[in-house]
Amino acid sequence: MPTKSFDKESIKASIIGKLQRYNGRTIAEASNAQIYRALASTVRDQIMQKWMISREERKTNNNKRLYYLSVEFLMGRSLMKNAYNLELLPLLREAIEELGFMPDGVIVGGSNYGQGSYREHAALVPMYLGIRCVIAKSFARIHVANLINAGILPLTFEKAEAAQNWQHPKNTSHISIENNVIGEIATLHPSNLSKIDKHASVVAVEIDLDAFAETEKKALLFNEPSKFPGVSYDLSLVPNGKKYSEIEEAWKSENIAELEGVKLVDTYMLDKELSITVRLSFSSNEKTLSMEEIQSYIDKIIENLTGMGVTMRI
Repeated sequence: MPTKSFDKESIKASIIGKLQRYNGRTIAEASNAQIYRALASTVRDQIMQKWMISREERKTNNNKRLYYLSVEFLMGRSLMKNAYNLELLPLLREAIEELGFMPDGVIVGGSNYGQGSYREHAALVPMYLGIRCVIAKSFARIHVANLINAGILPLTFEKAEAAQNWQHPKNTSHISIENNVIGEIATLHPSNLSKIDKHASVVAVEIDLDAFAETEKKALLFNEPSKFPGVSYDLSLVPNGKKYSEIEEAWKSENIAELEGVKLVDTYMLDKELSITVRLSFSSNEKTLSMEEIQSYIDKIIENLTGMGVTMRI
């Protein structure tokens, strides 16, 4: 249960207790995902405890209530931000380290990895969970620097031919950094997987650290967040067989400085056709963008999409 006094030992006891109650596992038996959920639930308990205390104070003092705190997304990118706001971050880190929950891990992502309103937390949370490397098809702008700042290696991958008998003939890719191939990622060939567990999913990653060490170092860049409000614009598209990597050239080719990022927010079938929705986020550090300015960018992007055979879903 949450308490007014929240120290390292009570954090550890809470995590262990939740694993026993909800998963029937000891800390040694629990999976990383189960421990992470117990950790998130522990932070949520403390938030709710503080909220209950604050609510009673408001009732007693007859204070006006201006806004409320939502913890709906605590399990995701807001976990470490909430822990920071509660001044629990150092204690959490010490507690999970003493419980042995600091696994060295790798994240495998898709296109435009790291896109979103809290891209810095997409780097901070993996850092605190012991993630050492992110391998993705492509990264959102700025996020590569965020990962590097957090001590996480950002790598990209692209389709490749299987070079070893144990590699899957269709699920093998090169790992690259700055367009230099430094390794491979692949699922196991079915004949090899059947000897382990035919129902399991096994991915093998091999990185040449000597090739990685030869990569040219680059200066880190910091982009100050804009003090002006941003604008989001959704486009629903029918790809007509085009891959997302091809579609995103419609806006990448324009080099729009005010285009902060693009996020794939939905995929669905309508009238037996695959449709997708992308959200374009615009922002300027110098002014509030007008709808006329935004519309001029959108018109050009739509023109490019139409030119490549992608149609708009009205």
